[in-house]
Amino acid sequence: MKQKIIEEWFPLKEISRDAGIEMAYKSIPAYIKHLRELGLSTYIGRNFYDPKIRNLHPWFARRPCSVARTITLASILNNKIDKNLFLDILGWNEKIDVYLKKSYPPLLFYTNPKRDAIKNILKEEGLNPDEIIVCDPMAGGGSIPFESLNLGFKTIAIDYNPLAYIILKATIEYPSKYGIELADRVENEAKDLILFVEKELNNFYPENVDGYIIARGIHCPKCNGLIPLIHNSEITGKYNIGFYFNKDKTFTPYISKSKIVLEYVKKNHILCPYCGNKINKKDFYKIWTQNHIEILNDIINGLINEEKILSTHILLVKQTKKDYKIADNLDIEAFIKSCKFLSKYFNEIKMFLPNSKITDENEVFKNLKNYGIEFWYQLFNPRQIVSIALIIKYINDKIKSLKSNDFIGKVSMLYLALSISRVIDYNSILTTWKKGTIRDTLGQYARNRKISYGESYCEAIVPKKNIRWIFETDFDKRTQGGILPILKEICKKLNGLGDRIKIIHGDARKLSYYLNEKVDLINVDPPYFDTHIYSDISEYFWQILKIFNELLNDKFIFETKLEDWKLENLSVPRDGEIIVRKKRNNDQNKYNEIWYAEQMLEFFKQSYNVLKDDGLLVVWFTHRTLNAWKSLISALYGSNFYITRIWPVTTELLTRLVAKNNNNVLDRTLLIIARKKKEISIDMELYAEKLAFETLNALKEITTSKDELKTFLYAAILSSITVMPLKDKENPINYCYEILIPNSLKIAENLITKIMKEFLS
Repeated sequence: MKQKIIEEWFPLKEISRDAGIEMAYKSIPAYIKHLRELGLSTYIGRNFYDPKIRNLHPWFARRPCSVARTITLASILNNKIDKNLFLDILGWNEKIDVYLKKSYPPLLFYTNPKRDAIKNILKEEGLNPDEIIVCDPMAGGGSIPFESLNLGFKTIAIDYNPLAYIILKATIEYPSKYGIELADRVENEAKDLILFVEKELNNFYPENVDGYIIARGIHCPKCNGLIPLIHNSEITGKYNIGFYFNKDKTFTPYISKSKIVLEYVKKNHILCPYCGNKINKKDFYKIWTQNHIEILNDIINGLINEEKILSTHILLVKQTKKDYKIADNLDIEAFIKSCKFLSKYFNEIKMFLPNSKITDENEVFKNLKNYGIEFWYQLFNPRQIVSIALIIKYINDKIKSLKSNDFIGKVSMLYLALSISRVIDYNSILTTWKKGTIRDTLGQYARNRKISYGESYCEAIVPKKNIRWIFETDFDKRTQGGILPILKEICKKLNGLGDRIKIIHGDARKLSYYLNEKVDLINVDPPYFDTHIYSDISEYFWQILKIFNELLNDKFIFETKLEDWKLENLSVPRDGEIIVRKKRNNDQNKYNEIWYAEQMLEFFKQSYNVLKDDGLLVVWFTHRTLNAWKSLISALYGSNFYITRIWPVTTELLTRLVAKNNNNVLDRTLLIIARKKKEISIDMELYAEKLAFETLNALKEITTSKDELKTFLYAAILSSITVMPLKDKENPINYCYEILIPNSLKIAENLITKIMKEFLS
C-alpha cells in the first residue's frame, strides 16, 4: 500500500507560520512581519485587502484554511513528490505575487492551488482526479470542505448543527453553483436594504453618532439614589468617564483626560455613592433585569414610563467620528422615540421577533436565566428590538415577492438573513466596551464559555454605521470585515465547481446512511471534548434565522436528514451533539468522558465503513487534559483504525482570546493520521517511542513550551495503543481504559521523564 505524503513528511514550519498569521488577532503587524521574512521590506505598506471566510457569519471554532488545504492535498498524493513541487502546486509560490499585484496578505489562503497540475500528478499515479472524494462529517465553519473543493476534489460536508449547515451552504455550495452572479445579486439586494434601514430607522438615532456606552442603572434599595453601573472609568487610552454624585440622589457624568478611580465600583459588589449601602453585583443584575423586563412589558401594553426607561438604560457616552461626548437630550429623545414606536406598532412587528423561551438545557445562557431573562427578545433594549424587527420584516416581505423559480433570488435573501446575526452580535444588552471598541456578544462566549452581563453594555448605530459595515457594498480593495468582499472572493475561487459539492444536515454517527460511495479521505475537526458547547451558543443566532420560515421551509435552502429534529423546533438539536458537558442532565451516564468516547467510536466505525481500503482518516484534535486524549484514542482503537503519524500544527495565536483565557485550549492542534487496521504486528512500546520522538522533533521545528510538549507527548504515547489487536469487540472502550491505557501510561512515565530532561537541558 502506497504511503501518502502526510505519512512521511509535512511542510510543518512553513504551514504553521502561515496559519499563525492567518489566525492572528492583530493581523496587520503579523502581515508586515511576514513580508519582511519573505524579503519584501522595501515594498511594505499598511493597506491589505484581506476578506476572510469568518466575515460571512460568526462561528466559534474557525480553523486556518492554509492547514486545511495542505493536509487535504498531502493526504491524497502519494509520497513521491518533492517538497518544492508540492508547495508550488499548493499555491505557496504565489504568495509574493498576490501581495505585490493585488495587496492581498502574503498568505496561502489568497493564492489559488494549481488544479491542472494536481490533476496531471494524480493521473500519473494511476488515479482519476475527477473521482477523488473528500468528506468532512463535522464541518462546522467550513475551512476543510472549502479548501477540498478549492483543490478540485469532490467534497461532502456534514454537520449536526443547523446553523453550521446554513453557514456551509452559504460559504461553499452557493458560491460554487452561482459564481459572481450571486455576489452581484446580493450586492444589489444589500444596497436596497441599506436604503430601507437608513430611511426607516434614522429617526431613532441622532446624526453623526457611531455608538453608545449604556450604563445599567438601578435605584439604591436603601436610599433610592440612582446608581450607574460601569466596569471602570476608561473609555479609551485618552478619555475617561467620571461622575459627580449630587445631593438630590442623581449624578452628573463628565469626560476627562485624567485617570479616574470609581471608588463605588468593587469587584463583586457596589457601594451606593449616596448612602454607602453595599449591593452584591448579582443582586444588582437581578434588580436591573426585573426593571428591564417590566419596561418591555409596559411598552408592549402601551405604557411609556420615561423615567424608568432612562434610569435603567442610562445613555452615558456617545462615540462620534472625532471623539467621545456625554449623551445629551437629542440622544435621549431619539431613544424614547424608538420606545414609543415599539409601543404603537408592537402587534404588527411581534411576529418578526425571537419570541421563544430560552431552553433549560442551554447552559451558556444559564446565568441570564438566573437573573430573570426568560425569552430571547429580552436580550435587547427597545431600540434594538425595533431595528431587528423592521429589518426582518423587510427581508420577509422581499422573500414573499420572489418568483418560485428565482433560485438566485432566494439564495441572496439567505445572505441578507445571515447579516442580522451581525446586527445582534453588536446590538444586544450583552455587548461590552474595551478601549474604544464595542466587543461583540459572541466575544463574551469566547472569553468565558458562558454568556452573562458586563457592567455596562454598548449599542452600535444600525443605520449609516452598522448595516453599511456588515455588507460593505462600497468597498474598494479595502475591507473591515464585510460580507460582500469575501462573498465576491469565494465566488471567484469556487466558480464552476458546484457539481462537486454536497452539504448535508445530518449526524456523523450515521455517515454510511448518507453516502452511496466510498471516499478517499475523511478529514475531520471534531468537537474538542468539553471546549465548545456549539448548540447552546448557536441557539442565539438560530432564533433569528428560523423566523425566516418561508425561506427555510423551501427544501431548496434547507433539508434535514435528522430523524429526531424538525425545522419547526424552537431549539437546535443537542441530544446527539458529541461533547462533554460539565453540567449534565438527569442521566449521569450521558455527556461524560465515556459517553464521548462511545459516540466518537460510533462515528469512527461509520468512517471505517465509508472509507476506501487505502484511504486515510485525518483527525484534528487538541486538549490539555489526559481524559480527553484517553477518550478520543480509545475510540480510534475500538473502530479498528491505527495511527500512522502525528503532526503538531499551529492553528491559532496566543493573543487570541480563545487560547489565552481557556485553560483547555492549546496554541497548536495535533493532526492524527490513521489507516484501517489490517493484520499488523508491531510492538506497542517501540511504537510509542517512535510516535513520541516524531512528535518531539516536529515540535522542536516550530518551537514549543514545556507544558505543551508534555501534553502532546502523552497524546502521542497513548496513540500507540491503536496498533494492538482489537479485543472485546462488544466493549472496546472498557478494554482500553482497563488494560491498554494503563500500560501506555507506564511507558509514558519513563519515556517522558527521559525526553523532558533532554528538552530542558
